[in-house]
Amino acid sequence: MCLLFSGLVCQSADANQFIVNGGGGEQPNANQSNRSYGADLVLWRKSRSHRQELFIGVGYTYLGTDTLDHDTVRVWTVFPQLNLYAPERNGVLPYFFVRALSPSYLSSTQYGEREQAKQFAFQAQIGAGLQFGANKQWLVSLSYKHFSNANLFQPNDGFDIPVLLNIGVQW
Repeated sequence: MCLLFSGLVCQSADANQFIVNGGGGEQPNANQSNRSYGADLVLWRKSRSHRQELFIGVGYTYLGTDTLDHDTVRVWTVFPQLNLYAPERNGVLPYFFVRALSPSYLSSTQYGEREQAKQFAFQAQIGAGLQFGANKQWLVSLSYKHFSNANLFQPNDGFDIPVLLNIGVQW
């Protein structure tokens, strides 16, 4: 498999990271509590330096809420991600990550009290974590995840998961 990037350079797209996640919390500006679980697969990874890496991957997110109607949404996403690394200490590598403008398909435009105009949205996610193990193969992080259409269409009530625990492995 081959992915094209700037300058039409072909890079190998070998999956090398798998992450599962789960979490939840109160939806801002709504009377509902959200929960989520999902999985991400990184298909491409490029080290820009020992302090930063770029990733391209795909993800699945299940969203559930405690309202009586429209209590479930499933989301499929293609994401770019930037990881920034702090200095390693005692075999642990701290990092910060951000995903932005990740195109996503929503199975429904209604999520509890929240509504999106279309089934197209963007995922944004920000978090911090640690890599550890003999080859830094294990990952654990906490993050915040948000889905909205970036005000391209109205209504644009965001769907939020305030706290996600992410656990993964890379090879």
